[in-house]
Amino acid sequence: MPAGGIDGPLNSYLGGACIARSTDGGLIFGIAQCVSSNNDFYDGSSMVAAGSAYDRSVFAAFRDVDQNRIDVWRSPNDTGQFQNASESLVLRKNWIHVRDGDAVTCY
Repeated sequence: MPAGGIDGPLNSYLGGACIARSTDGGLIFGIAQCVSSNNDFYDGSSMVAAGSAYDRSVFAAFRDVDQNRIDVWRSPNDTGQFQNASESLVLRKNWIHVRDGDAVTCY
């Protein structure tokens, strides 16, 4: 917190997001990892996990307010580290993020 407090938009003071995990069925959560793209302000999020024997990926997507884009982070499994996967989505045309009724296609 700045000595003089916060004045104006939060974008200059808050950046990124933290992802929490539970190892006891959702009773207790702990911070697993915090992610950020140049400390940009993230607003809104979505998470999904793959569910096959061949792909245990976990994806977390956030709306990057400063860059007006969707940042997608991928972990190879439920205990792995998240890496920014936004650049790899350039070749994929089937990724859609819906927020407030507006569809944004990442490709």
